[in-house]
Amino acid sequence: MARYYEELTPSLKFPDRVSIYRVTGSINRTWTMRVRKAKGGYITRSLKTSNKAEAILKADDFFMHFSVNEQKGVFFTDARFMDQFSRWLNSGELSEQRHKRIKSVYSRYFAAFYKNIPIDQITDQLHASYLRWRVAYWTEYEKGNLDSLYLDPTYTPKYEGAIYHRSKTPSITTLKGETQILKQFLYWTKSKRLLGIVPRLKMQRAYSEVAKHQAKDSRRRAKSLPRKGPVSNLAITRKLRALMEEPETNWIRKFGRARLYYFIKICQWSLIRPTMEATMLRWGDIQYIKSKEHGLTLALIRVTHPKTGKPWTPDDGRWAVMPYGAVRYLVEWHQLSRSYGEQFGKPTDYVFPNWKGEHCEAHIMGRLFRDKLLLWNKHRLSDGRVITLYSMARHTAIRDRIVNSKWTIQQVAQAAGTSIFQISNFYAEDFIEAYPEVWADTWIHSNPKLKPEQKKFIEDGVAEIRNYYTDVEVPEDDDGGDWTVSSDA
Repeated sequence: MARYYEELTPSLKFPDRVSIYRVTGSINRTWTMRVRKAKGGYITRSLKTSNKAEAILKADDFFMHFSVNEQKGVFFTDARFMDQFSRWLNSGELSEQRHKRIKSVYSRYFAAFYKNIPIDQITDQLHASYLRWRVAYWTEYEKGNLDSLYLDPTYTPKYEGAIYHRSKTPSITTLKGETQILKQFLYWTKSKRLLGIVPRLKMQRAYSEVAKHQAKDSRRRAKSLPRKGPVSNLAITRKLRALMEEPETNWIRKFGRARLYYFIKICQWSLIRPTMEATMLRWGDIQYIKSKEHGLTLALIRVTHPKTGKPWTPDDGRWAVMPYGAVRYLVEWHQLSRSYGEQFGKPTDYVFPNWKGEHCEAHIMGRLFRDKLLLWNKHRLSDGRVITLYSMARHTAIRDRIVNSKWTIQQVAQAAGTSIFQISNFYAEDFIEAYPEVWADTWIHSNPKLKPEQKKFIEDGVAEIRNYYTDVEVPEDDDGGDWTVSSDA
């Protein structure tokens, strides 16, 4: 033992349990601690310092933390982040969708930042540093300065080629989601008696700091497409239809184009999210029912993989309704897909499969959609916002349902499989534009009434304003205000 230990020094506070030493012949001359467990055995760990006084303080701090966990029955195994995170991912305790999301965050970000540090060293301060690092990640990636972000210069990113599904500056919602993943992992380690106390990870101050680096949040109003115009729902739909009907000798490419067109149309009309809600649909999930009132056929679609993640049950499951006239898209796509082979169209087959008849992820169709919009120069709205598959198939559909159906907020929320809060929060302006009379009518018990002279005064005054706006010259430095009065007002 004497040949191995050099300068063996007991702790002044805990001489019976803690000591430090140097390894004989070591080159860097750093100190190592040795802690005796209550039930026998030792823990050794490098203190990564050559200063003796600092080494004693580090050893004492470690022992105080270790002894608290020891009294609580927490196992000390020198648990490390990457080792335990991989173990958690392989534990089988996560749903398929959750596992895929967490694995992506871990592989791209967590493993790069936290590496294999001891899990008991993860603190609020360290995670606040992670959030700042995360905000700078893609900016530095594009500059080619990604290596400067890593705490460990030996770590090499594992991603090559094109990368999809990322925003240059992550939103606060994204950062909160990643924080929640970390908390979920730490609570799992605690349940395995690997960690005594889970840090609170209250990041409000860090989020406020991060928000300074973000552009103005334009998501407050959903990114729905205009109805008409060169870059509109109608214009893009016509381009997609024409693309589907173009002559093409490669049947796989032709199949993919048709699948994209019908994927968007069916999602738009049924208000199913263009995510796993749609990609996991099978033909057997669709029921066709003849209306007793109108004698027309509608379609009921069982959403087996809703956003909530809850399994579908007869008592607590979401049904999406395909309106009468839109059932033809289901019929057309069923007939067309069957013409491509026996792997399509059966009740157990996916509605939107890949060319082999297997499950096809939404981002495959999203990438084709994005590439075509770039080719057609229709990828941005007039305000600069990027058009995505989600904005086309989801936000625009909800907006159109609000404007055209005269449904209440509750009806729209139920049909879209979301909450009244979300609909009122993101589509409030669409409701006001569609039903301005609702906000103008303040008579709850009867129809609005005006005295004849009041009605005449208003009508004459509006007519005068219209005439004035027709004759007036707008100043050149005008800020673009609305100089028209709608006849529907």
